[in-house]
Amino acid sequence: MSFTGTFPPIDAGFTEGQDSAYYNISLEDNTIRNATDGGYELTRARNTRKPRKTFSTGFTEMNQSDFEIFTDFWNYYTGAKIFYWVNPVDFVTRSVRFSDMPKISYVGVGGFAKYNIEVTLKEV
Repeated sequence: MSFTGTFPPIDAGFTEGQDSAYYNISLEDNTIRNATDGGYELTRARNTRKPRKTFSTGFTEMNQSDFEIFTDFWNYYTGAKIFYWVNPVDFVTRSVRFSDMPKISYVGVGGFAKYNIEVTLKEV
């Protein structure tokens, strides 16, 4: 399956919307800190780049066909390749990577397969 590099992969037939219950933002601290013997702390910026953000998002009760598309997307990009993600809150498109393995929980009953999935995306 080929992807255009946008997450969620709607171009591949993905129909699920992101659930705001999983949405979270973490800011990167690019400060280097050194404690001195006198109790002072010396600080400086690690670099001049604007600190990156880490986003959490997810899906609730994803059906089996969307789950297969999601796992194909994960298998293709893993944490190594960059792709685009449209933030569902401010609609800004960001270049990101998966920063951790997705957290997948099976919540189906009987023959109805459903999955709750949480992913963490880091700006690059």
